[in-house]
Amino acid sequence: KKSRNSSDNSNDRPKVTTPQTTAEAPKTDFEIDITVKASSLRVVTRPDGDELVGTVTRGDKVVQLTNAQDGWVLIRLADGRTGYVPETLLLFPDDEE
Repeated sequence: KKSRNSSDNSNDRPKVTTPQTTAEAPKTDFEIDITVKASSLRVVTRPDGDELVGTVTRGDKVVQLTNAQDGWVLIRLADGRTGYVPETLLLFPDDEE
């Protein structure tokens, strides 16, 4: 077998998946566009964790994926990564600036 393009046994190989380092977004239709109001905000993998997903800054647009739980909200960043941030540091559509 010299050809890698042969399709005879491509289904015999196990699929290789890359582990995600970001928080797992629950399957939901709940999505709200929100704005970061903190000057700098760490996005972490879990509310009780300190593993950094990324950082966002004041004015950045993110998407809220879940209702707040214990003061934390799961968000999706512009590049698709997900993580948790404190609810109090976000500006929601109903908030007055």
